[in-house]
Amino acid sequence: MKRIVFMAVALLFLFALRAQAEEAKIAFVDMGKVVNGSVQWKEALQTLSNLKKAKESILIEKSKEIEKLEEEILKQASILSQAILNEKKEKLKMLKDNVEELFRKSQDELARSESELGQKIVMDVRKIIEKIARKDGYTLILDKNAVLYSPSEYDLTEKVFKEYNEASKTEKMGDK
Repeated sequence: MKRIVFMAVALLFLFALRAQAEEAKIAFVDMGKVVNGSVQWKEALQTLSNLKKAKESILIEKSKEIEKLEEEILKQASILSQAILNEKKEKLKMLKDNVEELFRKSQDELARSESELGQKIVMDVRKIIEKIARKDGYTLILDKNAVLYSPSEYDLTEKVFKEYNEASKTEKMGDK
């Protein structure tokens, strides 16, 4: 039932758009292609990769420390008193817990950084789309994922991609 109502509303919307087609100027943009292909996204991925490598390096060092303590416990288990052995085992448990916590925090930080960088790029792309819409008189610009069919002449993806990368280059030149 909900599907039928949705389809009816969608058809009414399309008929309304078609009735205004002479007045309305409609296009679509593949946001994924613009964002993922941008120089800024590639730079963001490189930044994230460097951050990930730094976090991994710390985790590797901590893991080596754990391995060293485990070996020490195994080698000295027969000669250490139970109290000292328990102390070392407790230290080992704390180290493992710390590494797990560090790993979780690193994953969270990487995910948050990726999200923040992605959102900034999407917002910048939207500004370019708004600029193009105003300049060229578009009434409606949709994301390609929301469009089931449209002739390719309504695709503004390449135009947005080029303008976004140009604007980003100009912005970087201004920063220097």
